[in-house]
Amino acid sequence: MELEKFIPKRSAGSRSPAIHLSRKTGLISINNAAVTVLSLTHGDKIEFLKDKKTGEWYIAKRTGGNLQVRKYNHGVCFVCRDLAETLFSNPLLPLHILASIENRKALSIPIARQSVDGGYFCLLASASH
Repeated sequence: MELEKFIPKRSAGSRSPAIHLSRKTGLISINNAAVTVLSLTHGDKIEFLKDKKTGEWYIAKRTGGNLQVRKYNHGVCFVCRDLAETLFSNPLLPLHILASIENRKALSIPIARQSVDGGYFCLLASASH
């Protein structure tokens, strides 16, 4: 027998910032890369905002935010079924993502690494990004 050790090509620390949604439970987790970008810690408050003109969604850390995050496996999380369902129904999702989630109950959406207009980070769900 000749065994070869498996070495992953990508380490957990090099992942792109993203949020992960569970349609069934409403759990929304924010991975460590996104936690770093957003400067989040356990107990911080965040909010999700939708641009009325473009339909794009943003996430921001805010003292007066309406969602409080808690420590989770590899980042932070919170539960909000309404938000998870709304983001699943986002018409700006590219067709390849829509096709892949047709029968799935989970979804990952990348987050921009740079903020715009004072700490708002775009959810990169539109095909234009």
